[in-house]
Amino acid sequence: MSSLSKPYDVAIIGAGVAGLQAAHRLARTGARIVVLEARDRVGGRIDTRAEPDWPVAIDLGAEFVHGRSPILIDGLHAAGVKVVTQRPAHHLARQGRLGPAGRLWKRALTLASDITLAPGSPDPTVASYLGRTAWSRRGSDNERLLARSYLEGFNAADLRRASVRALLQQQRAAESIAGDTLGRPVGGYRALPLHLARLVTNEAGKKSGSPRPIVRLGTIVERIRWRPGRVVMDVRAADGVRLSKVSAALAIVTIPLGVLQAAAGSTGAIRFQPRLPVDVRAAIDALAMGNVVKVVLRFNRPPWPTHRTPTLGFLHVPRGTFPTLWTLAEGPRPVVVAWAAGPRADRLRNQDATRLRRAAVTELAGALGRAVGDLETFVDGATVAAWGDDPFSRGAYSWVPVGATHAASTLARPIAGTLIFAGEATETTGHSGTVHGALLTGERAARDALALMARR
Repeated sequence: MSSLSKPYDVAIIGAGVAGLQAAHRLARTGARIVVLEARDRVGGRIDTRAEPDWPVAIDLGAEFVHGRSPILIDGLHAAGVKVVTQRPAHHLARQGRLGPAGRLWKRALTLASDITLAPGSPDPTVASYLGRTAWSRRGSDNERLLARSYLEGFNAADLRRASVRALLQQQRAAESIAGDTLGRPVGGYRALPLHLARLVTNEAGKKSGSPRPIVRLGTIVERIRWRPGRVVMDVRAADGVRLSKVSAALAIVTIPLGVLQAAAGSTGAIRFQPRLPVDVRAAIDALAMGNVVKVVLRFNRPPWPTHRTPTLGFLHVPRGTFPTLWTLAEGPRPVVVAWAAGPRADRLRNQDATRLRRAAVTELAGALGRAVGDLETFVDGATVAAWGDDPFSRGAYSWVPVGATHAASTLARPIAGTLIFAGEATETTGHSGTVHGALLTGERAARDALALMARR
């Protein structure tokens, strides 16, 4: 590798909350750092849109606050964001009619969490576990159907491959932070990455002689050449223009799992030279990236009978293309989110926004017992997020197949004192797939980087 002028101490790839959290912690020490982000915004899979003609901010990516994770709650409060606890109504669509489903939903959640595994026993897939006679005889048909739908949709996972052992670890982790408490950040999640980015770039001058940390947007990393104690990155702009190489003593790589798994030469993919160690590459390939499609519909008036259903809340259509829908805003101009995750979202890949919007309207029309054309007269706005089709995420969040329960721990270990992986897929205590999990890995990556720098 040729010698480049003014190398950084740490180069951080990705300006999602994992990368920004790591950058914030490192910048406070006076380390010379640069954050490289392929998109033209910070936040990664946090993508909040606040348009003047919409009654509420829209989170196309992360939307809910699950539980009371201190690192997330403290971060949101520091960003000036209030978290409002949600206690939504639940409805089930049956033959074109809505019925209250609050009790049914609670029983379904109990069934979904009523999973055990004896110590030392083989790790079955979630689907095979749910197919066992003991579980399949519990509850009613609708309760079991909702439980399956929840496990698939919440985890964005293919239950035919998903690990029961990993699921149990996630459930324990959720219980430790009151994970059944559902909240929403007022104004959307975007204030969190914006706040972290401001903290990073405002660190100049806090330590005598410390350089200003840099966050470079629209900077796509194509190749990382590395050896112990040295990384050099080939980067380009979004329009293809080749930019100056970036060098550093070490790199923190926070790109999503789906991008790490992308085929060489595809948009967003990063080539490592030399190749990553065999065990690290195997860990990346062993994990799975869950897909999510979100269609957000704005209505000029409520399309459901308000005298019987004044608040829609969550609407469950467990066999539908979009098995879960919920109201993001109630009132005279309601906003409804249609959600498909895991295999349901995979079946919607590579469809354009018009088709996805039509599919969501069709789903809701069937649930409400309305003709599609009739419901279309209520819709006056729509926006779509298909995370599997996004080249810089290639999915929404990770999940753990059978045989991959130790993969995150492998990814979390620094490589040759030079490469550190972070991001929700590298979270090792059951909080993967979450915003707070991503923040935790950013903290861990910063600690590892500081320890490595202290040894030099």
